[in-house]
This record gives sequence, C-alpha cells and structure tokens, in this order.
Amino acid sequence: MWQGCFQTFDFGAAENMVKYNRTTPPPYGLDAVGLPVTVYWSGQDWLAPPRDISRILTELSRGRDAQMRDVYLPDYNHLDFVWGVDAASHIYRDIIHFFRQHQLWLVPMTTQNFKLRVISEEHRI
Repeated sequence: MWQGCFQTFDFGAAENMVKYNRTTPPPYGLDAVGLPVTVYWSGQDWLAPPRDISRILTELSRGRDAQMRDVYLPDYNHLDFVWGVDAASHIYRDIIHFFRQHQLWLVPMTTQNFKLRVISEEHRI
C-alpha cells in the first residue's frame, strides 16, 4: 500500500513492462473476489496500519454479493496473528468455524506443485 493502492509488486518501469506489459504494476481486483471473506486486523500492526486496512475493506466490499466481515483485534500486532499466545482462541477457532460454516475446503490442485485452491462442498473431490 506504499503507493496508495493495493497492487502487485512494483519492479520499476522496465521490469514492469516485461512482467505486466505496462510500466506500472496493475492493481489487485479485490472487487472481483466472489467468496465469503473474513479480514482479521489489529490496532498495533506496524505493517498494516488501520488506514490501509480501511482501503482494503472498502475495495473488498464494493459490489459484493458474497458475505464479508472484519474482525478487529485492537491489542494485536503483526506477529500476534501467528505467534500470539491467545491466537488460537481469538483467530484459529474462528477460521475453522468459518470454513465449516461455508463448507469450504482446501484441496490440492495437483500432487506435484501442492498449490491450494478453495472449493465449495458441492464440488469437493
């Protein structure tokens, strides 16, 4: 968000032309995300300040049909989402509940590259 928008990495004009076929990096199309989304954010995060999260939430909510919610943890910092002693009770259980509620599952796309994709229960393999 250093450039004021949520965009792909800026390699510089010359390398951007090679990678993106344009001199500036393209923005992420967050308004095109069609799955339910939960955004966890905090008041003490030095890498993702509230003004940046506000922009992302605005972009994600624009024209959405799918459910979106945000979970604000005022005393958390950036590392607490992974290393916080109470992360399991504040975040991890909620994430598991979210996946169960929406019947979303992570499945491997291939056994060779181990990339993951999210699919609904009705399309589960």
